[in-house]
Amino acid sequence: MENFLTNGLQNAEMSTDGLQIFPTNERIVRPLVSLEPEVQRQAWQMSVQEAAGKVPTGRIVKDVVQRIMERTKAPNPYRVWEVCQIIAPG
Repeated sequence: MENFLTNGLQNAEMSTDGLQIFPTNERIVRPLVSLEPEVQRQAWQMSVQEAAGKVPTGRIVKDVVQRIMERTKAPNPYRVWEVCQIIAPG
């Protein structure tokens, strides 16, 4: 939410009365947390478009985020049953 308010929505979707459309509760924006700030704004705009210019539901936002994540998914270089070591950052 801070990302939308402090950075504004670039080329923001407008409602019929010319006002920017912002999320109305946390559940709606929760799926956006895993995205970079610029991608968050793009995902929100796509969600508003899918909701026909209204505040989108959490399900719409989640679906848009899933499509973005699938599109930008890094390939997995490992195969089933291959042994690898997972190191936690820190």
